[in-house]
Amino acid sequence: MTATLVAWSVGGCVTNFKASTVDGAVKASNAFGFDFYREVRKGKDDIVCSPAGAAIALTMVAAGARGETQTEILHTVHIDPANLDQTYGSFAAVLDGVKAHDGKDGLVLSAADRVWVQKDLKLLTEYQSLLRDTFRAPVVELDFAKDNQAALAAINQWASDETHGRIPRILGDVTGPMVLANAIYMMGEWQQPFAESATADSKFISVEGETSVRMMRQVSGFRYAQVRGAKLVELPYKGGLSMIVVLPDDVDGVEKIEDRAGSSYTDWIAALEYRQVNLKLPHFTTATELNLSGPLEELGIRQAFDRDAADFSGMTGGRGLFIGRAIQKAWIETSEKGTEAAAVTAIEMMNDSATVGPEPPPPVIFHADHPFMYLIRDMQSGEILFIGRVVKPAT
Repeated sequence: MTATLVAWSVGGCVTNFKASTVDGAVKASNAFGFDFYREVRKGKDDIVCSPAGAAIALTMVAAGARGETQTEILHTVHIDPANLDQTYGSFAAVLDGVKAHDGKDGLVLSAADRVWVQKDLKLLTEYQSLLRDTFRAPVVELDFAKDNQAALAAINQWASDETHGRIPRILGDVTGPMVLANAIYMMGEWQQPFAESATADSKFISVEGETSVRMMRQVSGFRYAQVRGAKLVELPYKGGLSMIVVLPDDVDGVEKIEDRAGSSYTDWIAALEYRQVNLKLPHFTTATELNLSGPLEELGIRQAFDRDAADFSGMTGGRGLFIGRAIQKAWIETSEKGTEAAAVTAIEMMNDSATVGPEPPPPVIFHADHPFMYLIRDMQSGEILFIGRVVKPAT
């Protein structure tokens, strides 16, 4: 078992993991992911986000931070600050493991990092090497000052290319001298697809009333669990990923279940057993745009956003850089055949200078006809790539 370090913060007890191994990096990333989801879901109905994408982007930023600025970022991502060189390598290895599924049984799965800098912003050689060799994030020079629109177009084109057009624009403008980004894309087919002929209009009940949705149906063998307050079913994709659907017992119970997800997730997964399941799941499509600055500050990253206190001297050798914006856009569509999902996370650095621009028992019932939570994960490593909820299924 990966050793952990327990630290105390204003928000209470937080477990930081020795992330110098892949197992530790996955644990840290997932722990951050549940914290992250808890913050970004506030005030929203349907939502989808990529905790893995945010964790990788923040880890790249942490590698260039120093002092308390770095401590806050690492603590928020649940990383023990010991052996950081190995930790950065482990986080990169997690994504390498995810990408290794690409092409298996038709699964399309990609993850990419990229950094753009103003051409006269000199990054330290050690930091450039870490980005290039460990995170496999090419550093591209652009002239934000003289040709801002061309620079913006280049960043947005990369986001579109890496997500097969599902995130066509990540930034509407760029005013800082540096942008760090991560993109994750998947398109996977269910191992056991739903028959389109079985899909029919059906009721979906929420606290606001009933609506009619296209409800997919099948009776098949899946890993299933009944836990306190909810039922879970795991729907595997071809190629090594799966979706975990968490259906609360109560129509208004999704937030209570989400509040427990971080502490209960490991036990939930361990409780899954193969059963014959009478399954109903709605078609759903969700697009989400998130300003991450507020949620990240709530989670403990404060100095990084403070132009006077931020210390990113590990990037340039001097002070002056701070995080101006942190944005994530994510999209998901689920149908009878499978799921397509994409997310781009961008962190824009600013500076103090002027801006530049066997015979089974009877089937158990799992009818997702009221609000539910879902996760998409790498079944081998356990890394959670996407988390979301469906409250008002939009198709």
